[in-house]
Amino acid sequence: KVERYVCQDSGIRVIISNGIPDHFHRQANPTAPCEWNQFIEIPLNPEYTDAITEPPDFGIIAIALNGVSIFGPLEGAGGNAMDPNGQFVGASYWYGHATPQGQDHYHSPKIGKEEETNEDILLGYALDGFKIYGSTSETTDVCNGSDHNGEYAYYAKNVNDIDLGSNYCKADSGPDINWNYILGCYHGETQNTKYGSSAGYTPPADCVLEGSGPTASPTGRPTDRPTSAPTVKKSICVDTAFKFNGNKNNSCANYLKDKTQDELKKFCKKWDKYGRRVRHHCPKTCSYCVNARCKDDTKFAVEHDGESYTCNDIPNSVINCNLVVKKKLVGEYCRKSCGICN
Repeated sequence: KVERYVCQDSGIRVIISNGIPDHFHRQANPTAPCEWNQFIEIPLNPEYTDAITEPPDFGIIAIALNGVSIFGPLEGAGGNAMDPNGQFVGASYWYGHATPQGQDHYHSPKIGKEEETNEDILLGYALDGFKIYGSTSETTDVCNGSDHNGEYAYYAKNVNDIDLGSNYCKADSGPDINWNYILGCYHGETQNTKYGSSAGYTPPADCVLEGSGPTASPTGRPTDRPTSAPTVKKSICVDTAFKFNGNKNNSCANYLKDKTQDELKKFCKKWDKYGRRVRHHCPKTCSYCVNARCKDDTKFAVEHDGESYTCNDIPNSVINCNLVVKKKLVGEYCRKSCGICN
């Protein structure tokens, strides 16, 4: 599910989605894609700048038309996600794969398209607001950008265009990268781009849903009142598809099976090797169906380039929910801001 809005007065484009792709998906790693309710605000009319900016090493670098996040080419341990023999099976496939927390995303420049793409197929938007199209035979700049009908835009590469044996960074340590499957850098500004959990989020009043026509003319008389009272969605607390350390035999039920109360308490407080806390993902079995499970840790802060970020500032273009800090995921601390409970 995805909704795309154009907000002329606010000067932004808004995309709200549940993060579930609209195409075939094969689960090739331990975690299946889960609903990841998110929004992103990007510039509606991005301005080209002479200065270029390096894409984030990890996490979202762009958003696909179907509302699925687009990640850069780096995988967890720093390997190339397009390497078919790399760290995670399935990372290089066109249909994407999920993070340990269940956030589906693409690394492949095909961005959810099984068939070959071309320069006329719009695939998504970069964090600076410029459009991303399929591959082109035309020459592009270091950011993968060129003209598209009078506007600057990015063009995804073909996988074989990139030397798999090259380093991620260029030798001159510039902001543009060698593994520019989707983006080599940004030629626009990203500091005003916002994204995060869509829980409680409302687009600005001037936003218009793409594809929606004018409001229908009023009817001659009021419509009949509802025949029954609306249903109320109840809050539920269930275990997720979590697998401790990614082991398929370590589901919540199996991992916590036959534990005494003292043992259960101890095991539920554990963190796995992906930086996930057991009780956050097995709340029912751990008897942790409490409000605190979905709140941010007010004491949490992470440093980056001399700046300190709390959960109120996260996620942003430099600190995302899948970043590992001291062997623990940021999203495990900033559960409300990252929409982990949705």
